[in-house]
Parts: sequence; C-alpha cells; structure tokens
Amino acid sequence: MGLFSFFRKNGHSTSANGEESITVPKDLFVEESEPSESVKIHMNGTGEVNLDAIYSYLQQDYETRGYNDALTNAEESYKKDNVELIYMDLKILIERAYAFYENFIANLDYHIDTRSRSGLVDLVEELKSRKETVQKHQEKIREIEAGVQNNTGLSKRAELSYTRGFHKGLVAITQSQILK
Repeated sequence: MGLFSFFRKNGHSTSANGEESITVPKDLFVEESEPSESVKIHMNGTGEVNLDAIYSYLQQDYETRGYNDALTNAEESYKKDNVELIYMDLKILIERAYAFYENFIANLDYHIDTRSRSGLVDLVEELKSRKETVQKHQEKIREIEAGVQNNTGLSKRAELSYTRGFHKGLVAITQSQILK
C-alpha cells in the first residue's frame, strides 16, 4: 500500500464546506525517542562543561550522522552547513568550559588564600596541585580551540568522520538507485 493510498483509506474526510482533508498519524513522521548515547553530551555532575565533555563531543559517532544526513539531503551545501554546525556547537562547549574553569580557579584561589591564613599547609598544597591540573585542562582546551580555528587537530576528527559518513550515504544512494 502506498503512502497516499494509506491516507485515502484511513484518514480521508470531507468537511462541511466540501473541502477534503486528511489526518496524518503523528507516529508516521515523528519519532519520539530519547537521543542515542552518541549524541548526549557528558557533563560533570553540576551541569557545567569541562574538558571531558569536549572530548565526549569530539568522539561522537559523526560517521553515522553524516550517512543519515546524506540519505535525507544529498546536497553538498547541506553537508557543509552540518559540518559548520558541528564546529559551532564545539565552540559553544569550549566557551562553557572556559567559564567553568575560570569560576573553579577563582574558587580554588579563595580556598588557597583562606586556608593559607589558617595555617593548613597540607590542604593548601593539595589545592595548589588541583589548580595546576585545572590550568593544564585549560591549556588543552586552548589547543582544541586553536585546532578549530586552523582546521587541524582533534576537532578535525569530527569533520572527517562526518564527511566519511556523508560520502558513504551518497554511495549507498547511487548503489540503490543506479547500480542495483
């Protein structure tokens, strides 16, 4: 049964003024499900974005996303727009991570200062060590951000994966429509 014959059989009606209307079941076009694990962004317990969230974002399954997007719309401009969206979302995560770490360092500095005045030498040394770790995370984020700007490094992985999937989708279309 074709799509339009489904409409005629199941949802076809005529209104009082003689116009014909059809009712389309919502589940025919709308999928109501949770996003797959590959598209969820993992954040720390407070909802703030940290370096791990950026790594999780970069490791998502962009190949499957690109493949599915090619099946939806096989135009090169559509691919370019989606790659640009991937980079824009990454830039947002980077900005959120910067904000998280700046606030965290300010909090660490406060604790270092107040605990130093209280003579808690061991705790202060532990806080300073934690601050060094956070600063290393900030440096990694700066490296990722430079990669986004230069189209190199870890951020390039997402683009390559998406493009590979998109090209696989184009091949699948051609094989199913032309080379079958």
